Order: sequence, then structure tokens, then C-alpha cells
Amino acid sequence: MRPLIYPFFIICILFASNTYAQSASMVNNGTDSQPQTIRLADPFSRGVQKPFAYGEIFSPNLPDIQSPNRTKFSAHTTGDNMRSLPDISSYRLVGVSSKPVSQKPNIVGPYLTMPEKGEAPLQYYIRLGAFNQLSYAKQYAWEFFSANKILIDANFVIRKTSWKEGGNLFQIDYGPFADYDHAVISCGRLTKYVMPPVTKCPLVKEYTSSQEQPSYTSNALVGLSSATISQFSDSQIYDPKKLIATNFKIKEGEKLGAAEYVVIKINQDGVYLGKLNSNIYFLPIDTIPFNAPGSAKEDKNLASDEKNVSKDDKLLPKVGSPNIAR
Repeated sequence: MRPLIYPFFIICILFASNTYAQSASMVNNGTDSQPQTIRLADPFSRGVQKPFAYGEIFSPNLPDIQSPNRTKFSAHTTGDNMRSLPDISSYRLVGVSSKPVSQKPNIVGPYLTMPEKGEAPLQYYIRLGAFNQLSYAKQYAWEFFSANKILIDANFVIRKTSWKEGGNLFQIDYGPFADYDHAVISCGRLTKYVMPPVTKCPLVKEYTSSQEQPSYTSNALVGLSSATISQFSDSQIYDPKKLIATNFKIKEGEKLGAAEYVVIKINQDGVYLGKLNSNIYFLPIDTIPFNAPGSAKEDKNLASDEKNVSKDDKLLPKVGSPNIAR
């Protein structure tokens, strides 16, 4: 019996030492290596992917405010954002508040009263050119104005500087604009038909003088177009009458639509919008009037119901009549 017990004890001792050696190895490896993150499976995950238009997501990267070509906060917005509809033709113009179209250019300078440094922001201007005589600068302002009368709503500012070859040089700027994008896109349109042509849209940042008039201060009320209202009215979750009554305000320099058309100019005729390397889009104030889809039919049915109710009232016996059952 004893000879059989001894081999059993030897096997148990060998198994225990091997297990201890493996445990010691695992402890050493865990101590020497870097801690690791174990990802646990989310028991509530169902593989549902939210679309980009589910909510507003703002970029965490702050823009460089010193660069004119800075990347602004990029944002995905909800699909029902009225200011960012996919097609610019989805809008109609409800009303405008604007200055009348100018009949002559507002030319100021060359003797300007400028604010002290630190008292006002620098604004964007288009540098149209430089001339060695003041009369030439003023004449060019008139030519520029005549070619773009319906889009003009800023100042022609003449700045006198010393010429390195002797004498004076008269630089002429047009502005100020609402912001950099407004200046760049407006320049592409304004300089298209002037002679001599302005190349590369040279923008400069200057202080606004006290002689200059406020520029680009018009605004407009924008609503949904008849086609868009008809499209939304096919769904029962939208009320046609509320759709036709809904509008919002836009100003010159702001963007409209998912493609971010810049509002170049607002006047009594409508809104002029543009993009880089693209044609001008015009949103007119004069459009064909329309009723909200279904409203005319509802009114007709309502009138018919009222007529039927009136007819039924005549057929009813009057109170106290002998025809009334007692």
C-alpha cells in the first residue's frame, strides 16, 4: 500500500510547483508591463448610427482670428433648420427694409478724419487702384459706380500717400464690407465690368473715417417658397398655414442656404446672393401670390358646412311648437 502512496504524493508536489511558477510569471509580467485599458462591451449598444443632421456639432478647434482665410467653426445642423435648406430656390422674399438706390457715388477724401489706434476696428475695403491725380481717382469712382449701381452701398475713399518717385499718389478704396467673405464675393462681382479691370480683388484693412456713411445696413424677411410649402404640406406633421406665415430676418453679409450663399446686397427689388466662382442668384420681392395648400379647399368646405347647418336649423321645429313631442 505504501509503495502506491509515494508516487501519488510526488505527482501532487510537482503539480503544485508548476502552478506556483505560472502564477509568479504572470505577476512579474503584470508588474513590468504598462497598464492596459480593457474595453467592455456596451450592453445597450444596438449598432444604431445617428445621421450627421441629428444635432449641432461644433468643431473643438478654435479659428485663427489673425488670418483672413481662417476656418470658421464648422457645424452640421439639423435638417429642419430654415436658414440652411439644401436649395436656395426653397426661399421667397416676404419684405425688405433698405435704402433707396444711390444716384451718385459717395466719394470722401483725401483729407480724412481717422480714429486713433485702439478706438475702432479695422474694416475690409477693395483697393480699386492708385492714380497720380485726384481727378483721375474721382473719375474712376464714377465709372465703377455706373457699372454696378444696383449693388453699390458703400463709400469710395480716397487716401493721399507720398509717391516714392516724388509727388503724391491717390489710392481709392471701396467699402467697408460686413466681413472678409462679403468683401471677397462682392469683389468678384463688382469688378467684372469695370475698365480698366481690377485683378485679384486686392483687399485691404483700414479704419473707417468720420466722413464715411454707414454701409450695408439693409435687411429682409425671408420665408418658404410656394413649391417648398407644397412639398412640406404633403406630410401631416406640418401645418400649411403656419408654413406660409413663418419667416426670419437676414442682413447683408450673412449666409443663406446649405450652400452658404452670401447676401451681397439688399435693395427695394430683392436680395442678391453669391458664391465664389458662381453666378449671382436673385431673390425677387415681386412673386406670384398663393394660398397655403389645402386652405382654399378647407374654406370652401367650411362655408358649405355652415350653409348646411343653416338649412338644418330652418327644418327644426321651434320651441313651443305643437310639433314637438311632449
